[in-house]
Amino acid sequence: PVLLSLPDNFQGATRESPIPKIKGEVADELKVTLVDMSPEFLHRKEFYLDADPVHFNVPGNEIIARKLFESISALIQ
Repeated sequence: PVLLSLPDNFQGATRESPIPKIKGEVADELKVTLVDMSPEFLHRKEFYLDADPVHFNVPGNEIIARKLFESISALIQ
């Protein structure tokens, strides 16, 4: 299994979200790979659908697919 972490607010919140820390703790506890996509997507609205800060557009989904492929490929080698 792989745990995928996506940013919960691309525009940035006024306070830090506890979610990334929690996902890291879960990944450590379950001994699974954490794929953190936050650096690729945080503050990058060009990867989201127009007027939709939650769902990714085609380029955004391509980045997710590539990162997951790289992570999973590394696990099976």
